[in-house]
Amino acid sequence: MVVADHIVQVLMNLLINAADALEGRVEPLPKLRVSTGLDGLWVFVKVEDNGIGISPANLSRVFDEHFTTKPPGRGAGLGLSLCRKLVTEAGGRIELISRDGEGATATILLPVPPIGDIAGNSHITIG
Repeated sequence: MVVADHIVQVLMNLLINAADALEGRVEPLPKLRVSTGLDGLWVFVKVEDNGIGISPANLSRVFDEHFTTKPPGRGAGLGLSLCRKLVTEAGGRIELISRDGEGATATILLPVPPIGDIAGNSHITIG
């Protein structure tokens, strides 16, 4: 179970970051892909880009509050920190994989509620 406004906030932050990473990209052509699915007991949303990627030194810090690699006026370093907080509060997790200079993939994983836990319903349909 997740608050709709929270998942919108998380997705907007991830899409903005991906778009920023693609800025000025010409070769190869910039690509941004969003995919969703079910993996066992987890619903996932992936945001993938082929932008500049994240250096290994920065990858371990991207979820730290106030950490940013963006120039002044372009970001306060709160986006990914907030994303992790909102996803964690919903019982999920967020993962980030990056290839420096080749792009990044952010994956949101949210647990599928057990049968009977959705507003008193006795079943759940996904898909």
